[in-house]
Amino acid sequence: MLRVCGDVAVAEECVQAAYEAGLKNWKTQIPDNTGAWIRKTARNRFIDMTRAHKTHSQAHSTLKVANNDNDMLGEGEEPSILDDELSLMFLCCHPAISSTDQVILVLRLIGGLKPIEIGSAFQTHEDAIRSRLLRAKRKITAAKISTTMPPSEDIANRTQQVLAAIYLIYNEGYRASRDATTERQDLVLEAIRLAARFCRYMPEFAEAHGLMALILLNEARRPARFSNGALIPLEAQDRTLWDNDLINAGLMHVQKANGLNTAQQSKSGIYLMQADIAALHSTIDDFEHTNWTEISNFYDQILTLQPSSMFELNRIAAASYQESATQSQKALDLWEENHQTSAQSQALRADIYRRNNQPQKAKTSYQSAIALETDEGIVRFLQNRINRLDA
Repeated sequence: MLRVCGDVAVAEECVQAAYEAGLKNWKTQIPDNTGAWIRKTARNRFIDMTRAHKTHSQAHSTLKVANNDNDMLGEGEEPSILDDELSLMFLCCHPAISSTDQVILVLRLIGGLKPIEIGSAFQTHEDAIRSRLLRAKRKITAAKISTTMPPSEDIANRTQQVLAAIYLIYNEGYRASRDATTERQDLVLEAIRLAARFCRYMPEFAEAHGLMALILLNEARRPARFSNGALIPLEAQDRTLWDNDLINAGLMHVQKANGLNTAQQSKSGIYLMQADIAALHSTIDDFEHTNWTEISNFYDQILTLQPSSMFELNRIAAASYQESATQSQKALDLWEENHQTSAQSQALRADIYRRNNQPQKAKTSYQSAIALETDEGIVRFLQNRINRLDA
């Protein structure tokens, strides 16, 4: 639809109108090809808008383009959805658009996230997201950015932003912003679907397989990560609840990605290295046999590629299983000097105290973490820790 009308906002309006029409008309009978019905209805909506708002000459020119668009013709014809969807993802990640706005556009146009959900992912108010979306759409229209696949030399420059957006869609689905105790399985499945398509489109791109592996391995452990709305830490999870089929699929993509990097003499990207960490957790029988040395090394490599306060904190957490409590607390002190004290840093501090038989200090830090935490599931987990210390 975007290729037909050339305007993101108009395309959105036409597709939305088509879905609304579907909700009314499909109550009595659902068409055999719902996708073609939506596309044809959206096209007709655009024709109506064009006739109503443009001069005759403008309308004739635009409608000629629409009528020659094979993807929009024929109730029984299936268009190349794969090519169109990939084209739209790469359009969103055009270099003329800022990197942050690129991801926001993918989340909105491909992932279907609402501005309030995107704001949660970026820790930004939804009004700011709406403004950025409007600005990005205007830039697409003003710059006359092509809606076809970019040249091969441009694709490599946009892949990281596309992968980042897909991963953010998964994260939003994993812990839905609108309700801390629920998941958005529709977004989880959408992220898996997009990652799988990207792997099929770029089968020799190791980081695409790395992202696919990371999502699958994380999703495999999801059934064991929450109980009655409370987070269950890795050490306490019932591993019989893990999905072995997803684990095996994720490990296959890890193997594929690492093989590609070896053949191409390339270094691993951040998604593959995180998948490597998830694979280490997924392939041992119990928490006590976790290879924390190798996990710490992976975080060291990740930090060379993408310095991040959260990756630093994860590295401190991994190292805390190998070093003394004093060393770990000093590392946390330094982290909080360089970054603002957070619920995560206080929870990690409390956990280190707990594991080293300092219950009162642990309780104080858990309470500090609760005061800073907004996720209900994590708050319940932290409160459970305190209750156990009291008991």
